[in-house]
Amino acid sequence: MTPLHLYNNRRSPVPCFSCGKASTSWFPDGSPSYDHSHAGEPSAYYRDDAVTIYHSDYRDVAGILPTADVLVMDPPFDEWKTVEAVIDGQTVIAFTTWQHRDAVTALYGRPRAELVWTFADGRWVSHELPRITHETILVFGKTGSAYVGAVTEQRPTSKGKSSIGRDSLGPRTYTPHDRKSIDSVLSFPRNVSAPLGVWSKPLPLMARLIEWVATGPLLIDPFAGSGTSLVVAKALGMRAIGVEVNEAACEIAANRCRQEVLGLA
Repeated sequence: MTPLHLYNNRRSPVPCFSCGKASTSWFPDGSPSYDHSHAGEPSAYYRDDAVTIYHSDYRDVAGILPTADVLVMDPPFDEWKTVEAVIDGQTVIAFTTWQHRDAVTALYGRPRAELVWTFADGRWVSHELPRITHETILVFGKTGSAYVGAVTEQRPTSKGKSSIGRDSLGPRTYTPHDRKSIDSVLSFPRNVSAPLGVWSKPLPLMARLIEWVATGPLLIDPFAGSGTSLVVAKALGMRAIGVEVNEAACEIAANRCRQEVLGLA
């Protein structure tokens, strides 16, 4: 029989839940051992197998956070001018408006893609300006496949025969993807009845975006609010770290993450 310590040395590295750094050795019982400590660092408000939530300002915990595969940035829009890029992300999803777009691009550069989230129940501004029925979503960095939209109902169809010069290529068939491509304009109703009201992003909207850009296992949301992005990440099998300065919102997010995730529509 292989000695336990030799068996453990061949185990796959296990990431530290707090920072993501991989284990380098294992205890005799098979649990991972790490060569670093998080003593003295801010304690988590909530933690489960997939999600950690800190009740804190994001700047106070930035030093203990790893680089995110997906970084969701959704601060109150009038705070964009003071937001600091102290948390790294391979891909950034930034919610903003036309008034604050320059502040976002000053932080992250030229976006890879621009999307618009539109909703019918808009915000009244003034008698001289249009009612606001959309938000801008800027995506920076790499993305995955764009085919994360609705399930495709179209069946394979014949495209007839084709040729190059005198060479016949024979009959062709178009085979659609299992799902449609994500659109640049996304229409989802706002969460008017949500605990935090319309400031909470719709779960289907966040699911569509995160599934598209998630090319790695870790999501970080420094303005986590009621935890919609954390719930989505957990449902998609990712790890998630949320930071939220408002304790009432932390409690809402923690309660949502405690519930069993059954999947996303």
